[in-house]
Parts: sequence; structure tokens; C-alpha cells
Amino acid sequence: MSTEFKSRTIAVLAVDGENFSVNGFYADQDRNASWYTITRSRDGNVIVDKCTQFPTHESIRELSAKGNNYCWVSFSVNMPSNITDDR
Repeated sequence: MSTEFKSRTIAVLAVDGENFSVNGFYADQDRNASWYTITRSRDGNVIVDKCTQFPTHESIRELSAKGNNYCWVSFSVNMPSNITDDR
């Protein structure tokens, strides 16, 4: 049995004059996100993927300034092939 994940935009954070969209990925009927993806709104580039903690303004500031595409929390996720986006 595989778990179905759904994506929802749950926040848009303004950091240093730029907007960042935070999407949560939810398993089945879970109320809490399994992970978060942070996207720069102006160009759609993902700056952080698969983070287990909701981002702070400071963490987004640090990661976007460095141009890093990694999460500040270390973990691994087996990505199922049945992820849907509810937008």
C-alpha cells in the first residue's frame, strides 16, 4: 500500500523584498505536513526541498543568499510516484 501525498501552498513569506512560497506535502488525511518545499516566487526556483521543519525568515534569508538547494535539517525521504498537487 502506498501513501498518497498532496501539496498545498500554506504560506507566502516576504524576506528582504522577495516573496517565497512555502508548500506543505501531506500524507493521506494527515493534518501536519510531512515536509515543506520553498520556492522563490519571482522565478519559480526551488531554493529548499523536503524540509521537515517550517522555515523561518532567517533560514530562508541564509539559504537564498548562499544559493543553496538543500535543507537545513538532515533526513531522507523515499519519494512515492503518486504525489498530487491540489492547486
